[in-house]
Amino acid sequence: MAALGVRPKVPMLRKGECTGCGLCCQSVRIQCPPNYAEPDVANWLSLHGISILEVAGATYASLNRRCSALALDDRTCTLYGKPERPGLCASFPATPAALSGLEDACGYRFEEA
Repeated sequence: MAALGVRPKVPMLRKGECTGCGLCCQSVRIQCPPNYAEPDVANWLSLHGISILEVAGATYASLNRRCSALALDDRTCTLYGKPERPGLCASFPATPAALSGLEDACGYRFEEA
């Protein structure tokens, strides 16, 4: 039984398709330990160009650096359909939190299963 005021986790299904906007390839976002959001750690990271985001109860380190495989002229992936393309790219977004800030452009969404 869930505690009062705490919503149990509900399985989510990814729906939609890639619109080719390229926004997911403009920065690197990696889930990190919650203590990275502590002021001293976050300050140190910001001095190195890394910002900390807290989305849906998770902490992420974000580096504003585009993927080297993203074509500058049309924002398409130069590795799309090739074996060198990382599986992380093909499975993006894996969670609703990954869409934070991309909701208006990304063709993916999540719905309760």
